[in-house]
Amino acid sequence: ISGRILPVLWYPYDLYRKSFDAVFEVVASSDMTVAHKWGLIYGEAIVSSTYDGILKTGGPMAALKSYESYFQHFYDFGRIKVEKVADNEALVIFKDFDPDFEPIYHLIQGWLEQTINLCGGENFKVDFEAKVWENDPETRYRAIWKE
Repeated sequence: ISGRILPVLWYPYDLYRKSFDAVFEVVASSDMTVAHKWGLIYGEAIVSSTYDGILKTGGPMAALKSYESYFQHFYDFGRIKVEKVADNEALVIFKDFDPDFEPIYHLIQGWLEQTINLCGGENFKVDFEAKVWENDPETRYRAIWKE
């Protein structure tokens, strides 16, 4: 599972989506809480290694803001915007991303939580404020933490 399926760095989205959906159905029984847990686990693994620059940015807010550029390493479509609401609060907004891919949004929620945790945020939570799969124009998370 952790090896490459194709000998390239960038998988076509349809292949990625079909592969993810199959693993999600078989391994996770299509349970969104499992997708969230995957985000926590994968978030720690990838942010602590491949994208460890996120951890060197100066706290949770800076780390979340860095996703605006890091996101392009994962997908060649869609946009992410991080808006500072207060010193320890941000809105993370996903636009023009696959509206029918609900599990990935739960995975991202866990990933965002783990990022805040690894950057020193305490008593954190990341909640959905809008869900594109429920016909909102974008998916929006509200992230709150204490430092």
